[in-house]
Amino acid sequence: MIFGRKVGRKTVLLLFILSASALAGAVYWDFYIKKPIPQEEAEEKPGLGYDILQPPAQSAATSSQQTQAKTTQGFQLYRSEEWGFEFEYPKEWTFETNSFYSPFSKFNLQGNSSANDYNPYLPPFLLNVVTPDFAERAVINIRGLGAIESGIVINGIRGKRLEYKEQHGSYKVSNIAVVLPLDAYTIILGAHKEHESSFNQILSSFKFLK
Repeated sequence: MIFGRKVGRKTVLLLFILSASALAGAVYWDFYIKKPIPQEEAEEKPGLGYDILQPPAQSAATSSQQTQAKTTQGFQLYRSEEWGFEFEYPKEWTFETNSFYSPFSKFNLQGNSSANDYNPYLPPFLLNVVTPDFAERAVINIRGLGAIESGIVINGIRGKRLEYKEQHGSYKVSNIAVVLPLDAYTIILGAHKEHESSFNQILSSFKFLK
């Protein structure tokens, strides 16, 4: 995936950062200032192609970063006070925080690191807070993969959703990525297509705290 890394840590890590950050560029220029979009406005303009993801019926904010607070059944809450967001994720998942370094990645979170088949070079889920300047240079390469783009609104914030396939050796991996503005940065959330159900729960419960 754009957030994944191939065999050869340095090479894959560079590709990982390039492609993961890339998606942020397009959104940065369109949405440099975070502008909440009322649901009714998006619904009145179907030509925009926006998907409105509703929050789950059960959700709860907590003061801790990672907690077992009462949330949607089968999920728990991840909260980052520093970066100002929270979301629900499958309770059996675990994350690695800042598992790779890049001057363009200000914060990254990837998992499910507890899975038996977990590959840190091709994580099934990645959240990456990146700088927009580097992201813009790489977004052209991502679109070159034939990504299907559509609009999406998460917690009142307008962003982009991309579906694409990426070649890894002799096989292709289907991926989903969502790109959102985050103040002076851009936040990218990505997952393998096979985890789309869990990913949609993450997106529908995602909240900005600032």
